Amino acid sequence: MNLDLVIFDMDGVIFDSEKVYYEANQIAADKLGMDYSLAYYKQFIGAGTDAMRAQMIEDYGGDAQLIDDFLRISEENVHPLVEAGELKLKPGFVELSQYLQANDIAYTLASSNYKSEIEFFLEHTDVDPASFETIISADDVAEA
Repeated sequence: MNLDLVIFDMDGVIFDSEKVYYEANQIAADKLGMDYSLAYYKQFIGAGTDAMRAQMIEDYGGDAQLIDDFLRISEENVHPLVEAGELKLKPGFVELSQYLQANDIAYTLASSNYKSEIEFFLEHTDVDPASFETIISADDVAEA
């Protein structure tokens, strides 16, 4: 079998980012006095912020301002957590990328995250963005 290209998803494949997102959410919940758990958080993995916001407004009694504050505080805490070294590479990514490089197999990164976030994550985990053939982000996709 000949491989021409390997496509990596970012969250959950390259980075163990869900732990950082959950930790940022828990900081926000604690600050706002909200009952929040890992089990509750897990239902939103891969769903996106809009779906999370809508469900949380329903679950927290229709309090849109509370949920907007929760999301804002969560977002404010992601970068400090990443800068503190909380974002970890998934086991095997470094070895696999080295294998692909050694065998001249191109690889790319695709993510629903924004390019600025992707670059921030790569920079703070010492992954060279230039090692990817290309990086496809939410910035590259037009809404239908």
